[in-house]
Amino acid sequence: MANFPGQQLIDAGIAICLPHNFFRKPSREPKESASECGYNSIREDLVLIHFTLYPLKKFGQEREKMKKRVMCGVLTLTLLSVIGQAAGYKEVPMKGSGTGVITSFVPQQNGTVAITVIGSGESTLLGKFTRSEEIVLDPATGTVSGTIVFTAADGSELNCSFTGGFISATTLVGIYTFTGGTGRFDGASGTAYFSAVQLSQTDVTFEFAGAIEF
Repeated sequence: MANFPGQQLIDAGIAICLPHNFFRKPSREPKESASECGYNSIREDLVLIHFTLYPLKKFGQEREKMKKRVMCGVLTLTLLSVIGQAAGYKEVPMKGSGTGVITSFVPQQNGTVAITVIGSGESTLLGKFTRSEEIVLDPATGTVSGTIVFTAADGSELNCSFTGGFISATTLVGIYTFTGGTGRFDGASGTAYFSAVQLSQTDVTFEFAGAIEF
C-alpha cells in the first residue's frame, strides 16, 4: 500500500488528515492501552474512522454498494410514479347519502327474497345521482348481497356489488365493491362502507363513505 505523507483523505464528504508517519510500521509493538494511542493497533491497510478500523479497499467497495442501492431505490420510486401518472389512475374519496323506495319484493323458491330498490341522492364524487339496486335477502341469516348501478350527474355509470347484514330489525350495514362502469368510471375500482335504515315497508335511507380509483 502506498504512503500518503501529509495528504488529506476525502471520502463521502469526510476529510481525515493523516500525519506523515501514519502508515509507517512502529519500531515496537504498540501498547494495548487505548488511552495511550487512541486505538488498539496500527496497520498499513487500515484507516481509523470514529475509533473503528476498516480495510481501505473494503470501505470503498461498501460505499459503492450503498450508492448502487440508493440509486436503485430512487429509480424504482421514479418508475412507479411515472407508471401511475402514465396510467392516469387516481384515488378519490367519495361520501354520499340518499333515499330509496322498494319497488319489488319477491320470495324465491330457495327461501331467499329478491328485492328491487330505486333511489337517488348526492355524493362528493357523483354529484346528484340516481341508482338502481337489486338485492338478494336471506331471511334465515339476515344477510344480503346484490348489485347497484349509480348514474352520476354527467350520465357516467358506476357499478358495484355489495354484501352486508342486518344489525337490528331495520338497520343494514355492509360494504360496496366498485367494479367499473361507463364514462369517467370505466375501469373504476375501490370500496365503501354503507348503512341503510328501513323507515317503512317501502321507504329506506342510506349513506356511504369510501374511495374510488379510476
